[in-house]
Amino acid sequence: MNETHVASAYDLPLDDESVDRAFLVTVLPEIPDWLRALNELHRVLRRPEPAEGKPGGVLSITGEFLDPDYPLARTTVRWAEEAGFELAECYGNWWVYTLNFRKPA
Repeated sequence: MNETHVASAYDLPLDDESVDRAFLVTVLPEIPDWLRALNELHRVLRRPEPAEGKPGGVLSITGEFLDPDYPLARTTVRWAEEAGFELAECYGNWWVYTLNFRKPA
């Protein structure tokens, strides 16, 4: 079932490990306490279940150079790693990038 929620980045109305994918498109630097928001996303994203062949949830973060608060991709990676995520995939270039992160197994 697909659902859309509008809520505080610090208090998502979702159960632990109940989300398959979260998208943040040019929004992370707009959140004053980005680490708290990333920790909340870490809480709700599913853990991988290697024994069952399930990959776990994905946090997908996109940055665009035209955004006045544009963080470099390496900055976004550092922020996500501080919240316990691991970089899984990188797409794009210096101007526009999308980084996909997963929770470690």
